Amino acid sequence: MENFVLPQQSWKLIVVGSQNFLYHPTYQILVDCGIGKDLAQKLVQQCGPINNFFISHSHADHYGGVKYLQKKFNLSIYTSLQEIPFLINPDLEPALLFGGYYPASLSNRWLLGPRNIAAQVVDETQFPSIQLIPLPGHTPGLFGIALEGVLFTSDAFFGTEILDKYPLLYHYNPEIAQKSLLTIRDKYETFIPAHGSIGKKADIDRNLACIELVFHRILDFLRNGTIEWDSLIARVSNVISPAKTLENYYLNRSALCGYISALERRGEINIVLDEGRIFLQINHDIA
Repeated sequence: MENFVLPQQSWKLIVVGSQNFLYHPTYQILVDCGIGKDLAQKLVQQCGPINNFFISHSHADHYGGVKYLQKKFNLSIYTSLQEIPFLINPDLEPALLFGGYYPASLSNRWLLGPRNIAAQVVDETQFPSIQLIPLPGHTPGLFGIALEGVLFTSDAFFGTEILDKYPLLYHYNPEIAQKSLLTIRDKYETFIPAHGSIGKKADIDRNLACIELVFHRILDFLRNGTIEWDSLIARVSNVISPAKTLENYYLNRSALCGYISALERRGEINIVLDEGRIFLQINHDIA
């Protein structure tokens, strides 16, 4: 991957470990900066001055090192409108995963980025040669950057190593994530994820298959009868990607809640409250 040459020479691909970043020397733009100061320092060593910082989405492993960059450079920070509340108040991220005020086990640098980041909404008219591509699903406002036949996808698409390790993909809205992947699959030849190896159309298909597998597993369990919500989540998680830490558990749970919600909105399953407990069942009128 280090030998990969971008079609537009104005952009530079920077690889640190298994994470990929973009740098534009003309506009002095860095796209994302990783989890903290150490990774941000490695990026600075490989690119020139940084005056503009793009945050593809508001997960801490994509902007956690921004405070270091702010001290070193006079930064203008840009992101999409939907991501700004999380940059102002990073407590929203673990609260979203947990479903309320979160426990101490979710108070870590992977879920809590720096707070009060003064970001402005990215406007393509300010950067006329840069094509921003909305790719919602992983988060509501995630965006990628098109480079002729190449698309930097951030976390809309994951490399094969990530799929092998974490097949239960986290997407805030997996149905919208599928639509984003289908939209780009035939428009570009090469896809650069934020995490993992550069991929082709077949790798987009594998991401789609991972999402579809979760939908199928949920329905397979429910075809055997009504199941309590948390029991279903545990069964599906244990089959696809067993949680080894509390953080993994909450990530899996939050992701699976999105899958369940998508199936309910499509009318394929019903959510039933019975004596203070929530159960899930196939909608036999549809199935």
